[in-house]
Amino acid sequence: MKHEEDKTQTTKEDFELFKSEVTYWANAFGLKGYQLFFRHEDLSGNFAEIRYNIISRNAVFSLNTEFDTIDYSPEEIKRTAFHEVCELLLCRLSTIGKARFVAELEIDEEIHNIIRILENTVFKRCNLWIDESCVVTKETWSPLDVKK
Repeated sequence: MKHEEDKTQTTKEDFELFKSEVTYWANAFGLKGYQLFFRHEDLSGNFAEIRYNIISRNAVFSLNTEFDTIDYSPEEIKRTAFHEVCELLLCRLSTIGKARFVAELEIDEEIHNIIRILENTVFKRCNLWIDESCVVTKETWSPLDVKK
């Protein structure tokens, strides 16, 4: 059983890192059609979450202020931000899939929308020559660096 002293608080710096990473990956995936909002709030157990409205094209990314995991790192915050942005990338497909009546064409259309986003971001911007060590880091490469 967890006690109150087993809880961890995220800091303002953690939240700033989360916001920065969410913004970075949203731009990297070309998700410019959404207005992004951020909250640092109690999420009752989740490390982070996203809430979105596909009609108004708003997305709220939240980082928990307090959670049960005592050890976390900046890398975990970065991975979590990336995860939440991937949810935004897939949100329309998720919404269509949960609808009671779905036309097959709607699903195929959204799959191709996601593929076009990945072609215009990951493929176009990440078509790299990787050396024999296969080491590429964020410091040496950015998906926002468009190859000419």
